[in-house]
Amino acid sequence: MFWQFGATYFYGQGSIYTNGDSHSYVQSFLNLWYHGRYSFDLLEPMASFGRTPGYPFFVGLHFLVFGPNYFQPAVAVSQILLDTASIGLCFLIGRQLFPQLRGAALLAALLYACYPFAIVWVTILGTETLGIFVVLLWANQLLITRRNPRVLHFLGLGLIAALALLVRAYLGILLPISLLFIFLVPVEAAQLRFRRMLLVGAGFLALYSWWPVRNLVFHQQLILIKPATAGYPDMKDDMVGFLDWVHLWSNDNTYWLHELMEVQQADRFPAHVISTPADRQLLRTIIQQANTCGSSFYVRRHLRNDLQTTNCNAALKAGFDTLAARYRHRHPWRAALEVPLQNVGKSLFKHQLKREAELGFADRLTLALFGMRSLLLAFAAVGAWQQRHNRRMWPLLLFGIFQYVYICFFFRSLEMRYLLQADALSLIVTAAGICGLFQTVFSRSAPGADAPAASA
Repeated sequence: MFWQFGATYFYGQGSIYTNGDSHSYVQSFLNLWYHGRYSFDLLEPMASFGRTPGYPFFVGLHFLVFGPNYFQPAVAVSQILLDTASIGLCFLIGRQLFPQLRGAALLAALLYACYPFAIVWVTILGTETLGIFVVLLWANQLLITRRNPRVLHFLGLGLIAALALLVRAYLGILLPISLLFIFLVPVEAAQLRFRRMLLVGAGFLALYSWWPVRNLVFHQQLILIKPATAGYPDMKDDMVGFLDWVHLWSNDNTYWLHELMEVQQADRFPAHVISTPADRQLLRTIIQQANTCGSSFYVRRHLRNDLQTTNCNAALKAGFDTLAARYRHRHPWRAALEVPLQNVGKSLFKHQLKREAELGFADRLTLALFGMRSLLLAFAAVGAWQQRHNRRMWPLLLFGIFQYVYICFFFRSLEMRYLLQADALSLIVTAAGICGLFQTVFSRSAPGADAPAASA
């Protein structure tokens, strides 16, 4: 329904199939198919490692089957089917986790089926829908290994964890969570526990290992996942230095990038960040360099990669690193916690949009939906507390905590779509919280609930 009626309205005049990330996924496969090189930019050596191959190969399969004119809608259809399968997985996971809570599994499936923040991504060529499906598939497989510990099930768990990493790099956390869960499950012999962990590791390596081997054999570089700059021409060392500095004191790097590139006035930066004459002088030098010889800044300004002068990326990186070191020295606690805590607040209680004009109906609806999301997360917290002794639920909680901590504290550039996999798992716990509360309320209000038990 969203594909047919809502996508055009939601995405406006833009494509309902692509966003800023789509090109690199598609081009990685197309360059492999047409030129024999897996890379989204044949002029950038590091672009050969910029996209792990899970999603580009998923898109590429549709390209080979449906051709260049129809592969985008074909991907959208496949992602709608995957999202529908995710509804079923929510039901299966809920039924295995909370068999004593009547209706919890059905409610978990219903909550995910109606979850707007997942629905809006089903038509877009990006990892969001596939990532959610793989994480739910992993959670279901993990529970299967607990209920039916067969060799193939542990191998399959490792394969799914590897697939998750190849779809989205930070989903590689599923492997250590899987191993930890198996390690903590009581077994008759310690040897059996380690054998199962080895089976998971073998399944993981069977799918994952060819990626670093390919990087080493064909490019003479041992890159286990992907480089920090991801191979983008607008993410060289100069931009990495800028982002590392800004993320010490602000979670809005877009605004400060505009200030540096367009306004170009050091006095516009916060006083507690640029607080000494030496800082101001260094920032003025940085602004001048960024707008003349910083290659990433040039690409972002001109939307092309043809800087004619020798770049000064190393000098810019050193300048930003100096500003960052000075800020850490003056404000160690703010540098460590201010932006992460802002991100945590935004991730849990988002209440504003990046709009300067008056909010329209669509904006108000979006804010209302974010309010609904906060309420669902509150019920998830209730469910987690109610089911805190349910060890089968712990891996789901551990993954959710990791994803929030990683995005908010380490990655620091927060977009709500980065949390979708954690959200999907949290909806299952939300269902347990709602059903648990209803069960408690109705059991207390039932006739004779407080009556003394009859003697045997």
